[in-house]
Amino acid sequence: WPMLKDLVELLQQDAVQPYYIGLCMAMMVLPMLGLAIWFHRRIGDSEGGRRLMRENGKVPPTRSRSPIAAGRQLGHAAALFKSIQSGAYGGEVRATYKVVWIVVALWLLVNALVWGLPLYGLSFYPVADSRSIPAAPGDASTTTTNKPNW
Repeated sequence: WPMLKDLVELLQQDAVQPYYIGLCMAMMVLPMLGLAIWFHRRIGDSEGGRRLMRENGKVPPTRSRSPIAAGRQLGHAAALFKSIQSGAYGGEVRATYKVVWIVVALWLLVNALVWGLPLYGLSFYPVADSRSIPAAPGDASTTTTNKPNW
């Protein structure tokens, strides 16, 4: 994988790292922000979507961290999912949710690649630690310490 080696070498440069982290953060936040805006506009355009949002709004949010409260919330979410899939809120709502699932799956894949590929590449092309201290000439110890400076 010569491109993987090039990526690892590129990311070793101090000037590139902040931009790459910024790109990764943007890949995490911006698609979900766009999806949320698109979803709320689209779901509000249909009568079934407005009914779904009203019914979902009737369920009080819980601040409890108990497993029982979490189970109730999951149960409500599963019931809504089942009713959406059965077409109870109309085909447009069902299609909207299908697009959401596809976009989220692609988003997860892209994030796994942009965050994971450099880490995977480091396992094949380890970085030489530039902070290691070489032994002084004439020093009895010929080993170098490779301890990070944190």
